[in-house]
Amino acid sequence: MKKKPFSISTMFTMFLIVFSLGALPGTLTAREDMIRTDDGLSQPKVAVDVEYEHGLAPVANRALTTLFAENNGFRGNSFDLEATNECLVVTGWDFNFTNSAGVTGDVSIYWREGTASGFENTAAGWNLLGTNSVTTAGNNLPTHLNVGGLKLPAGELIGIYYYVETYPNPRTGYTDGGPTLFSNADLELTTYAGIGTPKFGTSFFNYRQVNATVYYEPCFNKEIVSGNDFDFNGIPDRVVEVGTVFFGANYIFSINHNDPGGPNVMIKDIVPREWNATFVGGSAPCSVIRADERRNLFSDNFITCYPGDYAAMFFQAAARCGDTPGDPTCHPYECGAFYLNEGAQAWVGRALLDQTEPLCLAAVKDMNGGGLDYTGAGDEDGDGVDDYTEACINFTDPCDAGSNSPGRR
Repeated sequence: MKKKPFSISTMFTMFLIVFSLGALPGTLTAREDMIRTDDGLSQPKVAVDVEYEHGLAPVANRALTTLFAENNGFRGNSFDLEATNECLVVTGWDFNFTNSAGVTGDVSIYWREGTASGFENTAAGWNLLGTNSVTTAGNNLPTHLNVGGLKLPAGELIGIYYYVETYPNPRTGYTDGGPTLFSNADLELTTYAGIGTPKFGTSFFNYRQVNATVYYEPCFNKEIVSGNDFDFNGIPDRVVEVGTVFFGANYIFSINHNDPGGPNVMIKDIVPREWNATFVGGSAPCSVIRADERRNLFSDNFITCYPGDYAAMFFQAAARCGDTPGDPTCHPYECGAFYLNEGAQAWVGRALLDQTEPLCLAAVKDMNGGGLDYTGAGDEDGDGVDDYTEACINFTDPCDAGSNSPGRR
């Protein structure tokens, strides 16, 4: 995922990403007639007309939102979560409460291996993730619940049961209908029941759509946070030019490790000798043996970190030509993959527990004099495959259409 770049001077204050969720598109048209809700209360009947592209609600960065358009309610909901591509860790939730703003109460989250559907009436198999207090934001507005630490292994179904302990303060708002699948590139959420009284009793209602946002982070990943932006599009460049006299590249990347309840690990990574690496901050102790400290042109940078359950570690990779202009490794000298670092590895003793993919830039020549596309979407050799895909995914030469030969790795 891409983030907008920021200056090194603000690096230490920007480790928390703040999500601003706007109102969902659509219309709510109130009618004068009343309906009886699942908890026996009367409320105006609401005709909900909410349309989403492809039938899915819009999602925020590292978050999945269903909808906030309640027309019914009681104490909670059941639903399923599944991480589709990589291990994720849930860091928090937003839910919809029908009360006016400022009402306080306690909300619990339970989870189980496998689906929630059909298990709403039994406590067997459910695990308490946590209970915390909330203060309502108002009807059809997201109210945050700070209960996190739920690990979602890729491809495994996890059932969720959320329950207001202090009902009717607050009272959960949900939407009739379902089961409904909401998804983004990382996560799937399937809605099931509305939950009544008592907890894990026979009072549940099929089907009801949870009004929620799920916030999450990858269990273990690396990302480019900021860097060169020669096209001024607010996104770090994914392309560097081959043979430039002064490379001048400067990138910040992060290593993120989130494994609640997991073993204590040691994170290792290598930044190639084309760069000088520096640890610039984070929530775990790290050390870096820099390439220039080893006083030769052929030494890599070695990173070692000791994260706990949650850690975000930030590093600067600066091109070495800044301090050794004669160094032939200070710029890419042929087309192909040009790595910021190798894959980070998580070790427990001598056992390799997990690893990430390396961070790659595409080294490209300006073949036609028209300048480079720094997003990587250009096609300098005109073979129909974009420069970044050729260099960093196919590991072929983005400057040679005739042979499509392997480039620099």
